[in-house]
Amino acid sequence: MTGCIYHWFYEEEQSYDMILAAFAKFQDRAPGAIVDALIRRRCSE
Repeated sequence: MTGCIYHWFYEEEQSYDMILAAFAKFQDRAPGAIVDALIRRRCSE
């Protein structure tokens, strides 16, 4: 899973925009929880 997280965050151009969009959409949630959910969605094994 670590390789997937690294690839998603550092090598996929849209990851940063996806994170910012999720922060805007789910303002009532903790940032760590949002990033965790995005990682689980992208990198679930």
